[in-house]
Amino acid sequence: MISCRKIAISVLIIAIATGCTYNKVDSSMSESEILQIHLKEFDLYFLPDSCKGNLSIETGVDKRRLEINLLDCKGQLNLKLFDSTNNLVLKGQYLNSLDTLKKYSVGKSAIDGAKQLSLMKYFEPLANGEWVYYKAGIVDTIIHYKNGLKIEM
Repeated sequence: MISCRKIAISVLIIAIATGCTYNKVDSSMSESEILQIHLKEFDLYFLPDSCKGNLSIETGVDKRRLEINLLDCKGQLNLKLFDSTNNLVLKGQYLNSLDTLKKYSVGKSAIDGAKQLSLMKYFEPLANGEWVYYKAGIVDTIIHYKNGLKIEM
């Protein structure tokens, strides 16, 4: 016969084991390894604070705003683009980048102001699914993507 104490110990061991793996953000990346994400459709690079969460980014002089729901460190996300008067312009989504990309980046030294060349690693997620464009709150255009490629319907 199994005692209540043995059951309680077994449940505690399972709870501890499950809790230890639950706290991982992503099986392949830790929070300290988060890289920039490049949304090529907007020519926008951003560095998220964490692998999951919501971000709001102003896109430039036109005062457009991207609302991003980041689902993964490698760029899987849902987004909405709003114009300067807060009207919805676009809804779309991205799949994870296939791999880490690299490019040269030019910056200035904080010490002496001299230009420096460095290698920047980043993810470039792929447009996917239905991208819906709006004009005056009404659906204007729908474009379909599959793994970054535009699909003709």
